[in-house]
Amino acid sequence: MPCRLKFTETAFNRIAHFPPELKKLFREALTELQNNPGLGKFLKEELAGYQSLARKRYRIIYKADDRHKTVWVYFAGHRKDIYELFRAHLEKG
Repeated sequence: MPCRLKFTETAFNRIAHFPPELKKLFREALTELQNNPGLGKFLKEELAGYQSLARKRYRIIYKADDRHKTVWVYFAGHRKDIYELFRAHLEKG
């Protein structure tokens, strides 16, 4: 049974502003995550507890909640700056 997808407001807004071809890429990746939340790699250091799924040059940062069968999507963007932007976002609270 697929997991439910839930989005933080930040993740939802970032994905909503992507061009259509990029939205399609993310939609496909999110469907994969629903069916297999363990696909991504576990992040380290200050981002420990989060996972990252790579698709082409883009990343989705998420947490899988096995108990509630939910994947929480926290952030999405280009690999060149996604981790720095996400760290800054976390620091702001």
